[in-house]
Amino acid sequence: MAIATDCLSHVRSFIPHERLNIQKIVCLGLGPVRDSRAAQLQLAFLLLLREVLVETSGTSGDQVPTVAFDPIFDEDDWAVLSNYSVLSCKDAEEDDRLVASQSTVFFMPHCERTLYEKLWSLNSLRDTSHNVILIGNDHQLYDMSATDSHLAAEAPSIARLLPRLKCYPIPDAPKPMTEAFQSQAFQWVADAPAAERLP
Repeated sequence: MAIATDCLSHVRSFIPHERLNIQKIVCLGLGPVRDSRAAQLQLAFLLLLREVLVETSGTSGDQVPTVAFDPIFDEDDWAVLSNYSVLSCKDAEEDDRLVASQSTVFFMPHCERTLYEKLWSLNSLRDTSHNVILIGNDHQLYDMSATDSHLAAEAPSIARLLPRLKCYPIPDAPKPMTEAFQSQAFQWVADAPAAERLP
């Protein structure tokens, strides 16, 4: 995890100070923690990130509140997460899980593009995109792999935000970490929320 630790040690340098007052972490699509080495490495990264954010956020206590959901989690997965004070948000509606009513890190490694699109769409409609820091698939790669019209048709919120999306890729890692962090990045909207509302 040396690369992850080094990356996280520089969080303060690449994320604007005003964005680091994180009040909540939402982890979605982690995968089977018990059986997947990639999921285990991603969870370790998440826990290290939480330690870093405690030092930069205005939350009280010794942890940033952290919740998680993946429909494939079983009792063993929940037991592991609970041991690290990661709570379940499975009873919340999906839209509620994705709306950043306060400064929130969404940890969503290797999720489907449709879920990222829903995240940005819901928060754009509510003028809360400025509360989002996403750790997930590098959206700049979507821009490279699709024509403008194709991306705009299938992921209009992502296409609209891309010019204003700040991105800090997680460095390439050697095996066995390659699968866990390949093409993942920290991402956030750079400018004010007033211009985010959909027409």
